[in-house]
Amino acid sequence: YADLMRQIEIAETEINEVESNIKSIEGRHRRGDLTLEAYRRLLADYESRREKAETTISGILLRIREEIR
Repeated sequence: YADLMRQIEIAETEINEVESNIKSIEGRHRRGDLTLEAYRRLLADYESRREKAETTISGILLRIREEIR
């Protein structure tokens, strides 16, 4: 289980970083430092990374549930 917990921690860290980055690009876009095209591209990339991390966590939790049955 230690390896699974490590993977969850890594995925949680990724989610936290993505959320921070999204806030950053939102602010940069509002200030005009980031074009709409660049903002959308970055946002799509960050959302993809978040989905991948969330899928990783869900998969691990599913494996753990199956093992304890």
